[in-house]
Amino acid sequence: MTKIIFLLLFPLLSFAQTNKVQRGDFIFKGPIYSNPDPKTISSEIRQWKDSLNFIVVRGKYISGALFVEIFEDKQTKIYDWKQFFPNGQLKEIGTMTKDEIIRIGKWIYYFEDGKIDTIIDYDKMLLVPYLKALDIAGSYNFKMPELDVDLVTVDNKQYWQFRKWLMKNGDGISSTILISSINGSMRKPTEEVEKHN
Repeated sequence: MTKIIFLLLFPLLSFAQTNKVQRGDFIFKGPIYSNPDPKTISSEIRQWKDSLNFIVVRGKYISGALFVEIFEDKQTKIYDWKQFFPNGQLKEIGTMTKDEIIRIGKWIYYFEDGKIDTIIDYDKMLLVPYLKALDIAGSYNFKMPELDVDLVTVDNKQYWQFRKWLMKNGDGISSTILISSINGSMRKPTEEVEKHN
């Protein structure tokens, strides 16, 4: 019986570990910093509401209807994103990292009539999703909000890269760890990066 279960599960485990998703599959390509359609979307500066740990940003269509709403948590460096159709219906909703705008968690995409078009759970695309990797990084004293986060490929393997900066007089060097997106193991990169201001 044990052999049968193993033989049934082995192809699934093998697929999960070899199913290669690329960094580009996670990168948000929407209008965070730009106006994709000045004819219908207002070019006025987006409305910002800033508090101690949070920022809310809203952009509107020329008609006055809401175009985007972004909720930024400064402590986790996470954006909660909502984009709307001109008719007011939700177009998409999801969560992403701030620095490299990597989509994480569940994203829901809608048709203009408000019905769900597609649901993509980015956490299920990797065996070690972002929040799990962040917890692992925390056990090595790499904690938000002092981190830059990216999804990188090193030696044909994918890692969550967590980088903090050791700065002095405007110059500094990074301290970086890589967390495997397959098994959560940690490794150091072969080189660190310098920053000069």
